[in-house]
Amino acid sequence: MRALLAFFVRVRCCDRDDAAPVTDFDGPPEEAPDDAVPWYALPEPAWADHTVIFGHWAAHGLRMGERWIATDAGCVWGHGLAAVRLPDRAVTLVKSVETAS
Repeated sequence: MRALLAFFVRVRCCDRDDAAPVTDFDGPPEEAPDDAVPWYALPEPAWADHTVIFGHWAAHGLRMGERWIATDAGCVWGHGLAAVRLPDRAVTLVKSVETAS
C-alpha cells in the first residue's frame, strides 16, 4: 500500500507512447519532457466519463480542463489554498500565511 501511495503522489507525467510513468519530473506540465504528457492527458483514459479532481502538484498550479481539476495552487510556496465548488467550478482562494522553507 505504501508503494502505491508513493507512486500516486510522485508521478506527474507518463510516456506519450506507452503510458509508462515518468518519475524524474516534477515541474509544470509545459516543461515536461517532449516524450511525456501529464497523466490526466493520456488518450482514452479509464475516467473519460468522469471529472478527476487532484492536487499534490504545486508546480502545476490551479487549472481546470474539461475532465480534470487541479486544485494545488501552490500554498506551500506562499500562494493560496484553493477550494473548487462543484458543479459550477467556482474557486475560493485563501492566501497562505507562511511558506515552507
